[in-house]
Amino acid sequence: MKYLFNQTYMKKIKILIIDDHALVGQAWKLILEADKQMEVAGVVNGVDATLELLNKTPVDIVLLDINMQPISGFEMAELIKKLKPAVKILAVSMHDQPAVVRKMIKCGANGFVSKNARKEEMTEAIHAIMNNKRFISADIQQKLADELMVEGGQEAQTNGFSKLTEKELEILKMVKSGLTSKEAAEHLNISFKTVQVHRHNILKKLQQKNTASLLKLLNDTNFTV
Repeated sequence: MKYLFNQTYMKKIKILIIDDHALVGQAWKLILEADKQMEVAGVVNGVDATLELLNKTPVDIVLLDINMQPISGFEMAELIKKLKPAVKILAVSMHDQPAVVRKMIKCGANGFVSKNARKEEMTEAIHAIMNNKRFISADIQQKLADELMVEGGQEAQTNGFSKLTEKELEILKMVKSGLTSKEAAEHLNISFKTVQVHRHNILKKLQQKNTASLLKLLNDTNFTV
């Protein structure tokens, strides 16, 4: 679907890209600037660089990776909205769980697309948001619809995913893949004890007694990240 601009945005759309990975950010810059109506004002990483650019340069929309350190994309979105309420936010993430999407929208995002999105979908999302529409990738919309069909008790447990941090979601993915705490610690370059603490918190937030019941919940809810 093609979106026409409101007259307010006949000028170029100025975009700020926030991504922990410089190469990814530069790749998006090249893709987006192929659209003559778009101009990338900067590619940054971290709170200080983001706030400095936002204070100095007019920006219409922020392309925000939610899997960031040391603060998450959720916290970054809240900071951006507090500093520049008029700036629109398009969240980009490898996580497509409905709970994650809802949490990001609650934090101020105007749209959400997967990092696997085609370039056409990304530009469509930007145009839609600039026309004051909310944009969520079609595959994520389907997951949101599927979740509404989950029965009461299971739905309540599924909603617990929104309480998980980015790191907990990463570890949850590894649990489902069959990795041990030791293997997860090595993969994430953190201590074994830290992984154990995260796993304990995951069980508590999702109201599960042990790993076996957690895996059943993940399978029943088709959990994927």
